[in-house]
Amino acid sequence: MLATVRATPFYWRVYVFGTEGSAEVLGETALVLRMTGKPPQRMTLEPVDSVRAELEAFADAVEGRAPYPVAPQEMLATVSAFEETIRALEQKE
Repeated sequence: MLATVRATPFYWRVYVFGTEGSAEVLGETALVLRMTGKPPQRMTLEPVDSVRAELEAFADAVEGRAPYPVAPQEMLATVSAFEETIRALEQKE
């Protein structure tokens, strides 16, 4: 599921499921790992200015100091997945 809520204070959640466990991110700094046969592990991460980090990574790539952390193939795959989602939604109408 992909959803947004704009009428409330800032909130976001990402939940990833795997065969051996799951990871739940609540907001910008809270992470809960649930692994098979183990108690949940709660972590608090340091806040990061993600927009600044992204712009600095872009500048580093432009200047040749470091490769951009997202490969062009990954960018295209993301766009392709989004387009396929839209196409599937349009077919259900």
